Amino acid sequence: MGASFVAHVLFLLCFFATTFSFFLKAESNVSCSEKEKQALLNFKKGLSDPSKKYSWSDQEDCSGWWGVYNDNKTGLVTGLYINEV
Repeated sequence: MGASFVAHVLFLLCFFATTFSFFLKAESNVSCSEKEKQALLNFKKGLSDPSKKYSWSDQEDCSGWWGVYNDNKTGLVTGLYINEV
């Protein structure tokens, strides 16, 4: 194998890694719906949260909230991690 072949392979690996990471970032920027955000805020009112771990706010997108899992393509909530102490 020549140095030229290795350089081409490295270039292709970098190209595909960059392209793949771009698409992952593009997919992960999906926001949750306003309807789901309001449902989660109403649900939170019934939780006991003395440690203030669930600092969910109406001012933030619920896809970034602690304990909330969203689908990267649709933004829909797919799961919750609720741990009462």
